[in-house]
Amino acid sequence: MKELYIRDVIGWHTTASKFGDSLKGALDSGEKILIKVNSGGGSVFHGLEIADSILTAQNKGADITLRNVSLAGSMATFIMSKAKKGTVEMDKHSMYFVHLPSGISFGNEEDMKKELKMMASIGDIASDIYSNRTRMSKKMCLSIMKDNLWATSDVAKKLGFVDRIVEGGKETAKTVVPRSMKDVYSDKNTPEYATKLMCFDKGSENGTLPNNNQSLNQAEKAWMNLLNYLG
Repeated sequence: MKELYIRDVIGWHTTASKFGDSLKGALDSGEKILIKVNSGGGSVFHGLEIADSILTAQNKGADITLRNVSLAGSMATFIMSKAKKGTVEMDKHSMYFVHLPSGISFGNEEDMKKELKMMASIGDIASDIYSNRTRMSKKMCLSIMKDNLWATSDVAKKLGFVDRIVEGGKETAKTVVPRSMKDVYSDKNTPEYATKLMCFDKGSENGTLPNNNQSLNQAEKAWMNLLNYLG
C-alpha cells in the first residue's frame, strides 16, 4: 500500500502541484493508496484541485482511502468530503473542524464588497460539497459552518462527514443506526435524537433524511438541540 500525506497548510506545505506528482506516482504503482490527513486547512483553490485529482482517480477505479489521523479542518474537510462515498475514515481520537470560509483582503470599499461576494461564493461551494457528502440540506450545512463545528469522530460519523471510525487502521465497533423513521422518532428526549434525525443511515430502509423543503424546520431544531448537547 502506498501512503500519501496532506499535512500542515494546504497551498504552502502541501501544494496541488506537489500532491499531484505524488498521487501520479502512487497511481502508477498500481497499489492501494492511503492518504493520511493532518491539516487545519489553507488555500481553497489548491485544496479544490487536490480534491478533484483524488475524486477523478477514484472514479477511474483507483483504490484510494482518505483517513483523518489527527485534524481535518477547514479546506482539509473539503478534500475529504469531495471523495467517493465509502472511502473516508477518521481516527477515533481525531477532530473534524467545519467553518465559514475566511480570508484576508485590503483595498477600498468596492474591493471589500467584491471580497464579500467571493467569500459567499466559496461558502456556497462548501455547503454544496458538505450537502452531497452528508445528505443534509445546503441550508443545514451553512448553519453548521456558521457555528464553527468542532466534531469528535463520533459526531462527524453521525453527521455523515466520514464513513468509518478507525483506531490504528482497524475499524471500531459499528454505530447502531435506526432502520426506519419510527425508530428515530421513538424517543425525542435523548441527546442522540438530534444526530439521528440529521444523519439517517445511507443504507437503511426509507433512507431519506428529513431535510430540504419537506422537514427543514425539524432538522433546524434538531441541529440547535445538538449544539446545546455538544456545548
